[in-house]
Amino acid sequence: MLLGIMRVIYMAVLTFCLVVPSSAQSRDFSANGEFFSGVYSNAKAMAMAYGSYDSKSGSSVWTPKQGPIYEEHWPDQIRVRPLKDFTYAADGVARHLLVTWAKPDESSLEEYSCHACGVLLGVIAFKEVEGGWKVEVSNLQLDISGASGQPSVAKLLKVGRDAFGFAIQTDDMHQGEVEQGLSIYGPTDGVFAKWFSAQIVDLDPNHEYDETCRSVSDAERSGTCVWYRSTYSLVPRRGAEVYDLVLRKRVVRSFSKKTTVGISTQRFRFDGKKYVALKRID
Repeated sequence: MLLGIMRVIYMAVLTFCLVVPSSAQSRDFSANGEFFSGVYSNAKAMAMAYGSYDSKSGSSVWTPKQGPIYEEHWPDQIRVRPLKDFTYAADGVARHLLVTWAKPDESSLEEYSCHACGVLLGVIAFKEVEGGWKVEVSNLQLDISGASGQPSVAKLLKVGRDAFGFAIQTDDMHQGEVEQGLSIYGPTDGVFAKWFSAQIVDLDPNHEYDETCRSVSDAERSGTCVWYRSTYSLVPRRGAEVYDLVLRKRVVRSFSKKTTVGISTQRFRFDGKKYVALKRID
């Protein structure tokens, strides 16, 4: 039985292949108002969202929605697991934010766990109501994230006065060069969407990498290297429903043992769909 109609906000996928039991169910799921009774559990939430849940494997087998942005080599069915189940309260009411990740089962070594292989993120936000739990906002095909066939860590964020979202911070290394990316997701018009994405750490943004510079301390001490790291915060603004996003970047430049360190701050404001950069303050 279909539980609702899912509106896909964003999906980018790799080439997948999976053989699963014929009992796996499809879900076109957007789901505002969908409900399950009793005490909240991952098993109930996953079964409602994806049509099935196997407690032994801790996963659901699911058929994603096909459409214009559906890769032709994607399999009909993939395996979905809970990534993080956040518990919080808004307006004095208990809520859960369930973040999931999915990829095909592998039939050979590193078939879907290569260095560049990401996973499919999904999210469902539940609100406690009389007798059970109701879906407030969701997107089961939210984004491709992670590497080596594994998801990155999810962090709950208070993105507004009465709104919660989450962040994913990815880590990657290419030929000794460390990079980190940040993506922030929040609720928009009954679904979850990507509000922000940026690289926040890079040991070699100008391709001037030197093998001696593997950390900020190396960059400050010697060698030839350009290095930066950004930290982020969400800042309330009077009268605004959604907080501003502030990135603080620390840039280290070291050439011929002469090191300079610079700090810059960038503020982003929510325009109703995503965070947009305001004037930079240095």
